[in-house]
Amino acid sequence: MGRLFELHPGLVETGRAAVLDVDLRAVQALRTGDAKYTAIRRYPLSAFDLSVIAGLREHVGVLEARVKSFAGPLLESVEFVRQYSGPPLDDEKKSVSFRLTVGSPDHTLSSDEVGEIRTGIIEGMQSLGYELRV
Repeated sequence: MGRLFELHPGLVETGRAAVLDVDLRAVQALRTGDAKYTAIRRYPLSAFDLSVIAGLREHVGVLEARVKSFAGPLLESVEFVRQYSGPPLDDEKKSVSFRLTVGSPDHTLSSDEVGEIRTGIIEGMQSLGYELRV
């Protein structure tokens, strides 16, 4: 919904001051009944990063959708981290990094299970002709 930040005491003459940042779309969704309840997770999530080497003009959204398609049902989120072009990559290539978060609603994922998800994504992207930096 929002965040509340207290300003450093050195920034105000006397007393205390804060800044409130409210997402008005989220407030509006509550008013119209569009908000949905999400239960608190009982089991921890696991995260890992992958970097995809792609053509310089390929859209990050397309790459993200392709990564998601190979991740399977335990994928919680994919977050764009950064994009890099330059040495040692070819002039027409870029490296796009994503942070993937996976988890199960009924148990803690083992390192082997997380490794299988990661391997599935890597092999799937390689089958489409992408190189991955892992």
